[in-house]
Amino acid sequence: MGVDDSASTALAQAGVRGRDRSAYATAAAAFERAGRLAADDERRARLLWEAAESAWLAGKAERAVALLDESRALTRDPVRVVEVDRLAGHIATRRGPVMRGHAILTAAAEQADPELAVVMLADAASACFVAGDPRAMARTAERARELLPENASNVARFLAAMATGMAYILGGDAEAGAQAIHQAVLLAESSSELREDLLILPWLVLAPVFLRETLTGRSLIEQALEAARARAAVGALPLLLDLVARDQATTDRWAMAEATYTEAIQLARESDQRAALSFGLAGLAWLLARRGQESECRALATEALALCAELGIAYYETWAIAALGELELGLGHPERAAEHFEHEQRLLERLGITDVDTSPAPELVEAYVRLGRIEDAHRAAAALHAAASAKGQPWSLARSERCRAMLADDADVATCFERALAIHEQTPDEFEVARTRLAYGERLRRARHRVRAREQLRAALEAFERLDARPWAERARAELAASGETLRRRDPSTSDELTPQELQIALQLAGGKTTREAAAALFLSPKTIEYHLRHIYQKLEISSREELARVLAEHWEGAQQADAAHADPGSLESPAART
Repeated sequence: MGVDDSASTALAQAGVRGRDRSAYATAAAAFERAGRLAADDERRARLLWEAAESAWLAGKAERAVALLDESRALTRDPVRVVEVDRLAGHIATRRGPVMRGHAILTAAAEQADPELAVVMLADAASACFVAGDPRAMARTAERARELLPENASNVARFLAAMATGMAYILGGDAEAGAQAIHQAVLLAESSSELREDLLILPWLVLAPVFLRETLTGRSLIEQALEAARARAAVGALPLLLDLVARDQATTDRWAMAEATYTEAIQLARESDQRAALSFGLAGLAWLLARRGQESECRALATEALALCAELGIAYYETWAIAALGELELGLGHPERAAEHFEHEQRLLERLGITDVDTSPAPELVEAYVRLGRIEDAHRAAAALHAAASAKGQPWSLARSERCRAMLADDADVATCFERALAIHEQTPDEFEVARTRLAYGERLRRARHRVRAREQLRAALEAFERLDARPWAERARAELAASGETLRRRDPSTSDELTPQELQIALQLAGGKTTREAAAALFLSPKTIEYHLRHIYQKLEISSREELARVLAEHWEGAQQADAAHADPGSLESPAART
């Protein structure tokens, strides 16, 4: 009926056991009840903080915030205050308004020991990134570097390098930023301790996503996701899944990206992580734009834009605008596409975001060429080339070379396109390669080099069909038909036949997980897994998990086989002549 320290101790032990086996909701309830029964205010504050941490990982953000407020009001211990504010600030960066999280974290960091201060300031810097505030991000990252102790742990060194690298890339020295992130990747690949803190896991995925290189840091993505799923941490998953989906959407795994985004959006809604929700909505809208799914894209972009305005998330706002531009470009409406991309460019300039990877210049060049606005296309291409050269990363360099090739004189066209394709080989983005091949083939066909044009157009069509980029596949198919090619329609792929949730379940089971393990990883019941598995078997006309693994393996292996054909140099028609 009142305080009882022995009962409180027993309940706290139950909370520890629950947390250790990833039963976070159970742990949160046990820690909270233990705190209520504690006689001492400081002990009660510590237990309520433990309850808040477990509630957050269980996906109960609102309850976690309430418990943190109560814990902070009880404690006079400065160390406990910092711990409370670290979690409160972290939650605010996921729920929004994101700069409220930045304010909490930066204030608390000044009272923390240097190691923890660096961790908190990195989290604060990520809030600036989402808000699209490169100046505040640079200040925050610089403060983290100032506080970094000489004998800092790998965790602190990794986060300081990541925050600095991202800040430089967003609005400063992009080349130095890329170098800092390369250093961070080396630390992450050699330090297993980075996978122990669930709040840090998203940073492991951010590094390779930022670099967009074929080989650098790719293993970190799966390691981070496996660590979060193994510990069933709902609170840590939405942003992590968003980042994994972003990576999948910029490689050749679009069906998986749609499934991952769908799961991220669902978990973000359930756990009230509205900042992570805006990421998922804008990212999925961008992916569906490239697939030509018009109504779904517009609905997602509209919801994302409203959330971004409410929460002060300008960076994802640029993604949602870009999604609408990509949709119009794919649907063959270059004038509407140009309006969206120009809107995006103005917003980036107002924010002071200079990262060339966020620039809509390649899409603007294509829209301008289609509209006959050649002078505008040349200006956009020149600015893109200068920024891409300064950063020195292959993804933006390849896109820049494609734009230069589209605008080149006859004598330089083949050289520029071949250079673009060579640089593309250093990146995992199959869609961008296919777009370059399509532009190359279009230029060849209009110059009456039909045989050589077919080589590029055929490779582009095959890639677009593998990705299910329908508007782009139709455009490549039309170009091939105009070149005299006899075409056949492809058969639907395995990924097209399964819903996003079915694909997620199939991938878990094909990877060797049991029904219970897959259910735990995807936060479903074993009965739900079995229900969907029966539908998967029916759709794929198979009857065992061995066959499921074989079918999926065959599909992904086929999707990764790119056509390496290259066209020969020759005299090609210029954009000005086409206009």
